Amino acid sequence: MKGETVLDILRTYTKDELFYKEMQEARKDPKTLEEFLARHGLQEAIEHRWIVPEYRDQGGWMPEMMGDALLFEVLQNNEILVSKHNRYTPMFEHRHAFFEFAYVVEGACIQRFNEKEITIHQGQMTIIPPYSTHAIGVFDDSIVINICVKRQVFEMVFNSILRYSNVITDFFARSLYLYQQADYMILDTKNDRDLQNTMLQIVAQSLEKKPFDHVIMISLLLYWFGKMLQTHEDGIYIPSLPYQNNEKVLEIITYIEGHFQNATLKETASKFSFSEGYLSRLIKKSTGKTFTDLVLDMKFDKAINLLETSRQPILEISYLAGFESVEHFNRSFKKRFQMTPTTWRKVNYANRSVQI
Repeated sequence: MKGETVLDILRTYTKDELFYKEMQEARKDPKTLEEFLARHGLQEAIEHRWIVPEYRDQGGWMPEMMGDALLFEVLQNNEILVSKHNRYTPMFEHRHAFFEFAYVVEGACIQRFNEKEITIHQGQMTIIPPYSTHAIGVFDDSIVINICVKRQVFEMVFNSILRYSNVITDFFARSLYLYQQADYMILDTKNDRDLQNTMLQIVAQSLEKKPFDHVIMISLLLYWFGKMLQTHEDGIYIPSLPYQNNEKVLEIITYIEGHFQNATLKETASKFSFSEGYLSRLIKKSTGKTFTDLVLDMKFDKAINLLETSRQPILEISYLAGFESVEHFNRSFKKRFQMTPTTWRKVNYANRSVQI
């Protein structure tokens, strides 16, 4: 699908957008708003998942905390969701359990973090990490694309970027493992035509609904980030944090990510010239996890990604994820997830062929 065709589709108003636009116009006059709400009652708003502030206290749709299950229920376990942000949707503060990339295709939008409003312009992307409270507003013909990726899948799929030390790596590592994180990151492509076209091709894959579309979308997103780092690293902005003293922790976590299959506290402490006790306390203070639990989480993330995206035998997966034996893998997996790896695969792998 050509880029111009994608743009034409994105520019066309959806039923939801027409509803929100009419509601915004109705707000200019109390009587007109009253008539509008009379035509579109609470039940209709709930059925369509329309965000109507007047219905909030009556049980109306207002998703303030979005878990993976809520947003990805339509995905049937695919890793990525691409959608246009509905124009004229009332701004509402919310959080979610996944990474969100909001890219401005045309025009501009407003992003609000902790009462601070920022205008994001055409060619700029806002990256919002899990559990960051924010709100977004688009109140004209501007076009904003939202790309959502599960935190767990993100950690494994984007490992090729996380292996290298750069400003994006530090942001992602902080978001994935540390208590202290920035609420957002802004990437300015300076209206790079190649990056714009890549984003439109991601949208095209989402619209066409062909087999393996999620694989191509993730590959294109990886290309987008690689190209961004290669050509526009100076256009990346992260708000400063009150304390910026954990660069060494980020370096340690990045190292562990690259060696999680066989990483030990003793070897890692020696690598960074720390005592085992000091490194253990540092990891616990920064991540809330013991060294062992941090490594185990990385192993489980690797295992789940392989269970859901490959046909490799359980024995091979246990080896690739760094478990000492398949028996140890099965016991640990069942203890963590209350089911065996084989059962997990049956539940999650079968739905991968179902398209959006």
